Amino acid sequence: MDKILHYNLDKKLGDGKYGEYYLAWDSGLDRVVMIEFLSPALALSDAFRNRFAADMQKLAEIDHDHIARLYALEEAEGKLFIIREYIEGRTLKDIIAGDTFSYALFLNYAIQIVTGLKAAHEVMVVHRSICSQNIVIDEKKKIRLVNFGLPGKLDNIGDEQPPSAYDFYLSPEQTENKLEDQYSDLFSLGVVFYEMLTGKRPFEGQSRKELFNAIRTEEPDFAVMSPTGQVPPDGRLLIEKLLSKNVRDRFRDDEELLVTLKAMLAYHFERVDNFEKQPRHQSPRTYALISILVVLLIIFWLVVSTFYR
Repeated sequence: MDKILHYNLDKKLGDGKYGEYYLAWDSGLDRVVMIEFLSPALALSDAFRNRFAADMQKLAEIDHDHIARLYALEEAEGKLFIIREYIEGRTLKDIIAGDTFSYALFLNYAIQIVTGLKAAHEVMVVHRSICSQNIVIDEKKKIRLVNFGLPGKLDNIGDEQPPSAYDFYLSPEQTENKLEDQYSDLFSLGVVFYEMLTGKRPFEGQSRKELFNAIRTEEPDFAVMSPTGQVPPDGRLLIEKLLSKNVRDRFRDDEELLVTLKAMLAYHFERVDNFEKQPRHQSPRTYALISILVVLLIIFWLVVSTFYR
């Protein structure tokens, strides 16, 4: 009980898929923190506890600009809870619901997200629940990834039940309760990227069964118009590769994805250090020819990188 009392629970912020979130005051270190109490179902699972504790130990050693800092994993009176950095900002989900993204801002955010994810993957921590709800953007437009280590699909509520908000981001392998790894994170990232550019999710379903079948068999629809126009060809190729049903057809690793995103940013925009980037000035004919060449090169590179994997 003393461990919980050490933190003054000021306000409940909401319920996640596997727990409750509170804003709290850490009286020992004199700071505001976020506390998540994990659901009893998770706390009672020895397999989950062992794996989660190992992940949190690795994550606690990471001090990264794009990952919310983990302070501790605690247990008291049968309650398992994590204490992490509180980030003043909005979730990507909330921003998508209310705003539109320029292609420049999309690429800038995408690079930040992948940079944070790469740091976690390098210490063998899989996020497992990448979604727009678990990406926070602070007041300085810096991306922070939160809620690492929670399982993508563990519950047994039945496939005829309506899907949860998190189910729409699952990879095909997660819908079958197969091993979650960095490649399932990349698929979920593809869902987020599609959502950022179109304002919609690529796969829908009224029930979990219907949704999971769509995730396993359907292709994303790029005829959908985004608020800012059609998704550019290189953005479409990027997302299609991330959303490949076959794990081996996705990007080889985070570094390959990061290099691709930075190349896209450098091609489309002159100033890569500014959120409000200015387009390069090309004549329509020159722009069309360059666009065709770049698309062909990207297709060639994606095919070759997949073939020689």
